[in-house]
Amino acid sequence: MAGTGHVVFDVDYRFFRPYDWKSSPGDVKCALGWVVRNADRYGVDPARITLMGQSAGGYLSLLAAFTTADELPPSCDVPEVTPAAVISWYAPGDATAEIPPAFRLSETVRRLLAEETWPLADEDWERASPSTYIRPGLPRTLLIQGGRDILQPAAHTRAFADRLAAAGVPHELVEIPYADHQFDLSWGGFGSQIARHVIQEFLRGG
Repeated sequence: MAGTGHVVFDVDYRFFRPYDWKSSPGDVKCALGWVVRNADRYGVDPARITLMGQSAGGYLSLLAAFTTADELPPSCDVPEVTPAAVISWYAPGDATAEIPPAFRLSETVRRLLAEETWPLADEDWERASPSTYIRPGLPRTLLIQGGRDILQPAAHTRAFADRLAAAGVPHELVEIPYADHQFDLSWGGFGSQIARHVIQEFLRGG
């Protein structure tokens, strides 16, 4: 991305445990505010900021992009920033959707991800779901999904895209056949080549 003329920031955030669920997306919003405050220093156009993340990072990107500061505040004292776009790789748009059993996913791992990773109270699951905040006027959204993902089923991402469409949110869904979760670990592979091309075209469209 940097090699094609984009200014790139690698954002770190506190993991879900042992913190409150709002800490992680709040950290992403904190980083957004920092970028805007330092825009001149790094040659950033504050009106063209795109959030991008993979898996948990994609989920946090969606949540940070779709919520206001009143709905989910940044974790530090920064101005509120609404990104122009968000790119989410194989990420849950609905935190209430259950990870289904799969023959390639052990029950122990499935339970760890579905029940133990996020220390949420029952009433917080909807508040922690990007899908809860879908409404007109949200940033342009690109969803990249593997067709054989064992952690984030393609059907869930298709349903999320349908909800974006129903709200009139400009979006694209790119589903890569047979690709699994984290298919981009093979960065020169077929799926990664498709994703890189799609991302470049999406960013040019903004």
